[in-house]
Amino acid sequence: MKSVARLFSLGLLMLLMAGIPAWPQYGRTPGGSGRSRGASSPRSAQGSSPDEPLPTFAGTLKGIDKKMLTLEGDDSNALEFRCTKQTKYFDGSKSVKSTALKTGDRVSVEARRAPDTSLDAVNVRLERQNQQPQ
Repeated sequence: MKSVARLFSLGLLMLLMAGIPAWPQYGRTPGGSGRSRGASSPRSAQGSSPDEPLPTFAGTLKGIDKKMLTLEGDDSNALEFRCTKQTKYFDGSKSVKSTALKTGDRVSVEARRAPDTSLDAVNVRLERQNQQPQ
């Protein structure tokens, strides 16, 4: 009977250990210690230093409202970014309101991974086409 119990305990332990590789992708260990694990964890991206550059995504603006921005990348994949109170919008070096951006505009978005793994837009820049003299 002891061998059956021991075999059951060993099987349960193996099942629990199988889930461990998934923990680092969420940046937290079980129990909620909140300790960051690795550079790819959402927590490390959120807690990055101000000098560290943010990833930038460029494409065509497909939609924007107060909460969400949808960007179609050059590879025709759609990316969604959450707009927050901290999101800033620019036309060149000039700060503008989000309403200045229109569907079809070419934009670049600097983003940060949020704790829930979504992307938060930090800076949204309207990209003007360089007009050549005729």
